[in-house]
Amino acid sequence: MKEVEIDLHPEVKRLLDLAGETWEDRDASDAYMKQALSHPMGGIDVLIGAYRFYFYRHEYEKALDMAASVVEQISKKIKIPDDPALFTKFVVHNKEKKEIRLYITALMAAAFVNARTGKKEEARLIALLIKSFDEKNEFGADFLLGVLNGDYKDED
Repeated sequence: MKEVEIDLHPEVKRLLDLAGETWEDRDASDAYMKQALSHPMGGIDVLIGAYRFYFYRHEYEKALDMAASVVEQISKKIKIPDDPALFTKFVVHNKEKKEIRLYITALMAAAFVNARTGKKEEARLIALLIKSFDEKNEFGADFLLGVLNGDYKDED
């Protein structure tokens, strides 16, 4: 899976770094994360950092909220079609654009969190959708489907 590059404002990056550095002190790290999320220069990129932060802290509902926020913001910004046929055509045609890659990555992130929290059908549906237009398997849908089908063992 290709890593999506994120571009953070220096102050937001500092706050995210502080959240990571104070990882063991939940109150302090949460305070830094809240500041980063509320910073006027945060945007989508800070949501990605927050997703990672919450995912690795096993705060899956918060991670899922961050992924959903990314999907929602990008959908509004670039007007991703709701109709499934138009959606697939739109994504395939624009897949190399940063916003579309972030959108797909956020969808896969939501699928991984859903799988991790036992919402396997939701995870499967998202992974199947992504697999339908990701012929190179750049976003990991095949792997997740394999895990959900029991082809791979989850070792936590």
